[in-house]
Amino acid sequence: MVNAKDTAGEVAVSLVTPPGSGGIAVIDVRGRGAGELVAGILVPKSSAPKGRADIRGKLEYRHVRDGESIVDEVIVRRVSRGATETVEINCHGGVVAASEIVRLLVEAGAVECAPGPWAERAAADAGLDRIQAEAARLLPLAQTRLAVRVLCDQLNGALSRAVRGLDLGSGDALEALRLLAGSVAFGLALTRPRRLALVGEPNVGKSTLFNALVGHNRTIVSPVPGTTRDFVNEFIALGGYPLEVIDTAGLRTRGGVVEMKGVEATWGIVSDADIIAVVLDGTGRMTARAKELVGTLLPKNPLLVLNKCDLPIRMNASGLSSGGEVCSTSGLTGSGLPELECAILRRLPDREQWPAGSPVVFTQEQCAGVNRAADDLAAGRIESARDELARLLGG
Repeated sequence: MVNAKDTAGEVAVSLVTPPGSGGIAVIDVRGRGAGELVAGILVPKSSAPKGRADIRGKLEYRHVRDGESIVDEVIVRRVSRGATETVEINCHGGVVAASEIVRLLVEAGAVECAPGPWAERAAADAGLDRIQAEAARLLPLAQTRLAVRVLCDQLNGALSRAVRGLDLGSGDALEALRLLAGSVAFGLALTRPRRLALVGEPNVGKSTLFNALVGHNRTIVSPVPGTTRDFVNEFIALGGYPLEVIDTAGLRTRGGVVEMKGVEATWGIVSDADIIAVVLDGTGRMTARAKELVGTLLPKNPLLVLNKCDLPIRMNASGLSSGGEVCSTSGLTGSGLPELECAILRRLPDREQWPAGSPVVFTQEQCAGVNRAADDLAAGRIESARDELARLLGG
């Protein structure tokens, strides 16, 4: 696989959707003669494997052939003609069908290109700047409608226009740069899913609560303490944000070797988590171990979740949260889940601050560039600030 810059003048092929992530995969073929090359591996749906299927501008239903065998049924369309002729192939999702089609195209003379550099090449062909190219690269990976909307806004030039429109000689330029930098938490929460870790002692109902949050049974629920000995994760959409929910091993001081390794893994997850929910058995008394756990995690401002509220709650968690939130839930019945979800959303950026069409910084590199420009401007280095902004745009 080569970079896009090494394919100039050649027909290049790239799988532009994440491998195996959906029911449909999209393959782009770009370069002079792309249509003819693709037609060489296609046959009309009603014909024998011999023969050829021309590609016109409209959607065409075709079969991909490998010798005498049919590899897959595909939808093909010619997007553009000329030196940057582009053909789009929509095939079945998964790994096998898309990989076989790419292999056949490479054997026919195309050069395979990595998805990231491919987006850069396509953006350059379309006259897009670096910010727009990065939005184009991330768009196929977007996991929620909100992420798609925001990335489409940036692909259409919202952030680029904001950067180009900055008058660094004006008195409000520094404030405008700081405002742009302030959007990065929102942008990154959409392009890099936040991690929610469910932690607690064994048998407090973490797995049942995890299953309720993700909407289906994913982990083994058992009354035997220590059932979860590693961790289980699932991605969900909450309020438009992609969220990775992690069910961790119960934290305890004694257990088998495998179980204790799971406890070690839990602390590793806790250190990397963006949001921590300490799950407590609300039907029991507050144990010394639970108090110690909450106290250890207080610097990370955890949510305290009194689980099993379908039964009489006996636990008093007042004074433990240090001003944080305490939620009562039942993973078994779903009671209290909406309140817990609202508490989680309060730990994420307020999406209402960035309505449709707003410029949003959505990568760490962009954030660093905007911050460097702001620092230069604050120090009176206007030309350095201007250079930083030009680099953001690809200049």
